[in-house]
Amino acid sequence: MIDQSSISNIYCGTVIHHAQIAKHIYHIKIQSMNLSKLKYVAGLTTEIYLSNPFSNTKTLLRKFSVWNFEPVFNTIDFAINTYYNGESATWIKSVQLGDKVFFKEPKGELLLDDTATEYLLIGNITSLSYFYELNRAISISKNVYSLIFTNNTNQIFPDIDHSFPLNSYLLDSKSPDDIIKLLELHLPKLEDKAVVYVVGDSKEISLINKFLKNFFNHSILKIHSKSFWDNDEVD
Repeated sequence: MIDQSSISNIYCGTVIHHAQIAKHIYHIKIQSMNLSKLKYVAGLTTEIYLSNPFSNTKTLLRKFSVWNFEPVFNTIDFAINTYYNGESATWIKSVQLGDKVFFKEPKGELLLDDTATEYLLIGNITSLSYFYELNRAISISKNVYSLIFTNNTNQIFPDIDHSFPLNSYLLDSKSPDDIIKLLELHLPKLEDKAVVYVVGDSKEISLINKFLKNFFNHSILKIHSKSFWDNDEVD
């Protein structure tokens, strides 16, 4: 439900691109002059209203990670998944070019931490667009390692520039043993203290964080974690 006191902080934009880019993923690009005042840092999220909050004060809000921001054209991109066929899935499937979209000012929840010389990005497929954005923002002088796991390669999509800069792995089962085996096989040897980002459901995060602390001992400078989903992926 909309907070009447926050009406002045609602952004309005126009959908200028909408396409399905993977089995359960839609790409939406919104252009808004409100974005001209945005102080952007990689890692922002924003809440999007699923209908016009001025005509429907009980409209739902859903939070999404920003995939890309282009200040020259005042555009913002999101990769929105439809894994669980909820309200946001219904909304993104029905969006049309030219539609007006209302959203809150993007805010920081898990922003890019630039204190390290090496980065390790670990997460399930729901983390992909978020990690793409972080990866583009990290200086090219710094090492970036990645491990994205999914149970279906049809869920993997390229970054906004059509590249595949991150490493993805097929994991048929997301049992704790299988996740640990994947980590043991593919984690790099970190020479410098690294900043690690772990994104997934709450159980995955707890499991991976515990493993990392034992595996790297004192090599890790910081571990940043964020839960995106608490359900199993669908096929």
